Amino acid sequence: MVRDTIWYVLGLFLRRNGSDVFRGLQSIQAILDHQFNQPGKPFHGTFRRSPEEIDPPEQAVEWNDYDPNWREFICTALDLLLIEFPTLVPKYIEQRIYLALRLAVEGSLARGLRPNYTNIALMHAYLLCQAGLRLNEPDWVTKGEEFATDIYTLFSANKTFYEYNSPTYYGVDLFALGLWRKYKPTPLLAKLGREMETQLWEDISRYYHPLLRNMCGPYDRAYDMDMRNAVAVLGEWIFLITGQKTAPFPDETSYFAHSSDISFAPCVAIIGIDLPDHIKNRLISFSGEHSFSQVITSNPRRVASAWLTENFMVGAESTSLQKNGYAQFHPLTIHWMLPNGNIGWIRARHLMPIDAIVSPRKISILFNDYIEFEVFLNAFTPLHTSSNYWEFPQLKLSISTQSDSVVYSAKDNFLEKTFSLVYKSTTNTPQSLIINIE
Repeated sequence: MVRDTIWYVLGLFLRRNGSDVFRGLQSIQAILDHQFNQPGKPFHGTFRRSPEEIDPPEQAVEWNDYDPNWREFICTALDLLLIEFPTLVPKYIEQRIYLALRLAVEGSLARGLRPNYTNIALMHAYLLCQAGLRLNEPDWVTKGEEFATDIYTLFSANKTFYEYNSPTYYGVDLFALGLWRKYKPTPLLAKLGREMETQLWEDISRYYHPLLRNMCGPYDRAYDMDMRNAVAVLGEWIFLITGQKTAPFPDETSYFAHSSDISFAPCVAIIGIDLPDHIKNRLISFSGEHSFSQVITSNPRRVASAWLTENFMVGAESTSLQKNGYAQFHPLTIHWMLPNGNIGWIRARHLMPIDAIVSPRKISILFNDYIEFEVFLNAFTPLHTSSNYWEFPQLKLSISTQSDSVVYSAKDNFLEKTFSLVYKSTTNTPQSLIINIE
């Protein structure tokens, strides 16, 4: 992939063994060869996703025919090369990078990015300021500071980002905020970046469970449920604090999911972390049973809640039944330790609007039409479930519903090693469901 290659180059330049630098320079030029230079087109300044990808058609469709976010991902890494390894980049390649920064900013400004698209917005603000300084475009610097202020205004309302509690995209947020903090493109970005980065880590440390080596849900955007079996970029940052043995990170000698994001590791290693000891300590040692709730947005009102104990954790999100079905959103999640030391998990699949709230030993859910729970036990075991009781290894749950208006079914998914438990309304009206944790 074109984007993964620039992260690979950073790794080559860090190692500098044998032909690493030569191969890195070849790779940079290959990446730049795949940038689109077509002013007026919506894909101007972005890059092919892979070398085999054809040019976008005349009526190009975002995400289908091109990825607009490659501008920010690739060009922040290109800029990082110029900062950290200036003596390794020949002048002619430096000039090509300068052109790439110009094309990317032109295309990104024409896109009209929203400040609540958190991970891309944070990189965008940095890119505007840094490219403006490099290319003598003071208007870009002004726009970058204005956009950074818009991001901070949204954040400061509840000390949260709109893309809340994402094991992947929190990792990208930390990268972007680390750029603001470490390289200080302007005093304003340095100040705001430091504040938001520290607050983000404070929030992460509330949700992270060092014994289960996972983030407690709910997840606004997550691809997988277990950071020990799938790469989440946030896990790479926690790796720096905990070390490899207890990191929320897969064994790279075995199969693991979402493997392409392991390429992001050189970015994490270069930026590094600068955190108070109390945050580091919470990421290394479990601080004891705790529960909390957090307002994410006020309009519509979204509230996350969580409860963590030594071998169990559950997270939930109430969205005022305003959030439509979205595959990456997991409004209710449960993780617990299985007898063999692996992680079992349950998630409510977001097929319909769901409101969920958790307090110690109790989960309250309101759902429209139907709700499906996906259960993973890392192995097939006989199902011991009914409409009002679930029993799994090391976990027992009792369920209460409006029994006269909710029907229940269960099914196996052998391909995914999961079970699905479905409750469906017979009245087409919002239904309540209570889960008690025994």
